[in-house]
Amino acid sequence: RFVDAAFARQCTRNPLRRGQVEGRDYHLLHPEDAHQ
Repeated sequence: RFVDAAFARQCTRNPLRRGQVEGRDYHLLHPEDAHQ
């Protein structure tokens, strides 16, 4: 699963607060990678 950190902060159900680990359960998307 890919999570946009900026978008996630606006979500009611924030996947970053559900015990997930960066790099294992999700990866942060950087602006320069948005075109990929």
